[in-house]
Amino acid sequence: MGLSFELHNTRPIAFFDSGVGGLPYLMITRRKAPGERYVYLADRANFPYGEKDTETLKKIVYEGVSKLVERENPKLVVIACNTASVVALSELRDKFNLPFVGVVPAVKPAASRCDGEKIAVLATKRTVEDEYLGNLIETYAKGCEVVKYPASGIVELVEKYYFSLTIDERIAQLQRALEGVRDLGVKSVVLGCTHFVLIREEIKEVLGSGIEVVDSTEGVSNQVIRVLESEGLKREIDRERELIDKLAGTGVYIEGMKNTISEDAFYLTGDPPFEDSYLRFAKKYGLQFMGKIDL
Repeated sequence: MGLSFELHNTRPIAFFDSGVGGLPYLMITRRKAPGERYVYLADRANFPYGEKDTETLKKIVYEGVSKLVERENPKLVVIACNTASVVALSELRDKFNLPFVGVVPAVKPAASRCDGEKIAVLATKRTVEDEYLGNLIETYAKGCEVVKYPASGIVELVEKYYFSLTIDERIAQLQRALEGVRDLGVKSVVLGCTHFVLIREEIKEVLGSGIEVVDSTEGVSNQVIRVLESEGLKREIDRERELIDKLAGTGVYIEGMKNTISEDAFYLTGDPPFEDSYLRFAKKYGLQFMGKIDL
C-alpha cells in the first residue's frame, strides 16, 4: 500500500445559474485562473427564475446548490445569476461552510462614468423589483438618473433560441424588446442579467454606438481570484504538476490526481431528453456534457 499525498486545493470552482447565462463568467474566470477545475450547473428544471416569487426562489436555489455541493465538493461557489444572488446569496452563505461569490448589476462602474447622465439597468422582473437593486442605485449612483428596465423575455431568447436564430434574427427580436431603451436617451446600459452577456454584441448593435454597454464579468472574475487568494484556495499548479511527475510510475497513490486531469463539467437539473442546445453550449465553452446531476 503506497503513501498517500493530498494535493491541496484541487477541488473545483462551481458555477450555478438558472440556465446558461453564467457561462461567460466561467470562461473569463478560467482565462485568469487556467489551472483550476470548473463545474457548472444549469437549473434547467426551474428555468426561468425572473418571474418567481422570493420564497420559491430561495428554496429552489438552495436545493440546486445543495446538489452541486454534494456531487462535486467545490471549494468556492459562484452564483452566476443576478436574480438568485439578489434573493438567496445571504442565506446560502449562512447555510454552507463555503465562500460564495455573487453577481449583481454593474451599477457602480456605470455610475462612475455617468457624468450626471442617464443609465438604464436591463434585468429580470424579480431583480428590477427587489430592494437590493434600489440600494445599489442609492449607494453608488446618487449623481445619475437610473431607469430600471425589465426585459425578462430576452432571457428565454438566449436560453432556448440562441443556436436556432441567426445573428440578424436575434438583432430583429432585440430591436423590438429594446425599443423603449433607445428612446430613453441613456448614456449607458447595465446588463443586469447574466444571460444578456451571451448576446452583448447584438445588444450593442441594437442600441447604437452612442450607448455604452456595461456588464459584471470582469468584476466577478476578479473577485473570484481575490477570494481564492485570501482564503488560501488558489492552486499552485506548477508545484502540483512537478510532484505528480516525480511520483509517476512509482506506485504511490496521489489523492486528488484524478481531479487535476479531469475535464471541466456541465450539469443540468431535470430529466432527459435534454435539448440539443445544452450540448452545444457545453461544447462552445469547453465543458464535458454530463447530463442530469447525479448524486
